[in-house]
Amino acid sequence: MSPREYRQRLLDSLPGLARRLQAVPAAVVAAAVAANPWFTPHYIEESLRALRPWLDPQTVRDFLEAYPDRDGPPKPISIVAAGNLPLVGFHDVLMTLLARHRAVVKYSHQDRVLMDWVRDCWLAEAPFLADFFHPVSQVKDPDYLIATGSNHTARHLRQLYQGIPVLIRHNRFSVALLTADMSEQACDGLWRDVLLYNGLGCRNVSNLLLLPGASLDPWLSRQSAYPTEWINPHYLERVLLQRARIRTLKKPGIETAWVMLSPAATFQYASMGMVYWVQVQGEAEAQVLLSAHQEHIQCVVGRDMPYGQTQMPALADFADGVDTMAWLCKI
Repeated sequence: MSPREYRQRLLDSLPGLARRLQAVPAAVVAAAVAANPWFTPHYIEESLRALRPWLDPQTVRDFLEAYPDRDGPPKPISIVAAGNLPLVGFHDVLMTLLARHRAVVKYSHQDRVLMDWVRDCWLAEAPFLADFFHPVSQVKDPDYLIATGSNHTARHLRQLYQGIPVLIRHNRFSVALLTADMSEQACDGLWRDVLLYNGLGCRNVSNLLLLPGASLDPWLSRQSAYPTEWINPHYLERVLLQRARIRTLKKPGIETAWVMLSPAATFQYASMGMVYWVQVQGEAEAQVLLSAHQEHIQCVVGRDMPYGQTQMPALADFADGVDTMAWLCKI
């Protein structure tokens, strides 16, 4: 199959895949939640809502215009997928297939059910992709590697695979700017940015940067606007543990039903059930703080994107700011 024919057939498969992903069969949802109790039907629905825009053929064509055509043979790209969010590994698979490589994917055991289901849906639309999308139980002697994990895992993988090209991502956190004129709509969106997916994603807001004149009160007053049924009960158990820890240590902070807030001198890595706030005296101080942590920040809400949109990345919103497609096109 020529590169041109491959790309056209792949693009032709996307509308059908998008239609199949409109609704997850109840049995698949039940199996996914049973395999990973941190998932909920709402989280699964949200993850599918976020990725469906990536499957618009014109969106993909426009995206690909920024990259050179790759004429070489397909290479096996080993992907160690994360499982903290539903289908969080799908973007790497999509990029690999768009670059006309073979995705050799080690699913996280936490997300195997959904990833297998999406693969089955895609092969039903494009059977030829069976030669390009391979699930594996272990990564053995990879030629190229894409992986996502903790800071410790990232260091280990870099040492383990020093002799091959790797794209390895590590822990990051997201920041939201709070201003003196926050609207109710912005405050409602910020609750979504904090709470969706139990706060487990790098795109979840775990740090608030209070600009001059800003207060936490307008945001806190909108907590009840976030539907209780969207929250995972296991997450609420973690909030109770955080509350007990803060009380025991007699640390300053604010208690709410759904999250604990603590003041901080600088940004902190995410801890489930915790949000940190940093107060600055001026825009210059805020910029210095953001610049000092730019290697650890995934996105800044209120600057990089609107409130409520952290978990709706565009096709070209790459994790860790590393252009996956450009990396794949060089292989």
